[in-house]
Amino acid sequence: MNPTKLATRLTAALALLAAACAGNRADIPQPVMLAGENTMALQVDCQPEQAEVEIDGVLQGSCASLNGKRIRLPAGSHRLQVRAPGFRPFTSQVDARGMLQRLTVTLQRYQPL
Repeated sequence: MNPTKLATRLTAALALLAAACAGNRADIPQPVMLAGENTMALQVDCQPEQAEVEIDGVLQGSCASLNGKRIRLPAGSHRLQVRAPGFRPFTSQVDARGMLQRLTVTLQRYQPL
């Protein structure tokens, strides 16, 4: 066999071997970073499910629809509010850049007087 054909076959065999060894990399945790320093992601896990989540005064959805999901925002300071009838509202200032910030919020019921 001529050396050129042998080199081509060896290269192809090595490429197949490398692909087979790579396997599925989905099970390897990846760092939670976003592209660029000008964005951030906020994940709000909250209760009760009917509570509404607002960011900078804009309704994002209910806790039921947002739990476990990421909300992409421009980097910087944002005002988060979670509220539901009969519960004390939760308000927080979120300030992050180029990363994921997770918040867990459980609203407290108003106590009868």
